[in-house]
Amino acid sequence: MKKKKKKGYIRNYMSVRAKEAFDRGEKPWTLWGEKKLVVEIMKKNPGVDREALEAADPDTLKKMYLGYAGWHHMGSDYRETKFYRVCRRDYTADDIAAASFCGT
Repeated sequence: MKKKKKKGYIRNYMSVRAKEAFDRGEKPWTLWGEKKLVVEIMKKNPGVDREALEAADPDTLKKMYLGYAGWHHMGSDYRETKFYRVCRRDYTADDIAAASFCGT
């Protein structure tokens, strides 16, 4: 007997809507790597100081620049996973340095 193919799911990895979210630049918190995060922040916030971003703690940058975008099913167990996108923010180099120093 042939196993039915699940509609709306890509293999056992993610839902079709999760794939669409990835295509829009959204992803789970843990998948935002430091280099990609800095690049995306620079795209959305062209006036931000690149050196300040690169010197900052990555978790601080995530807290400052990522915004909740929704949740999607991921994995073979269909778990609900929160997705985030880079948002436009008006932080200065001093704001970034202070947040990194304070552990925000």
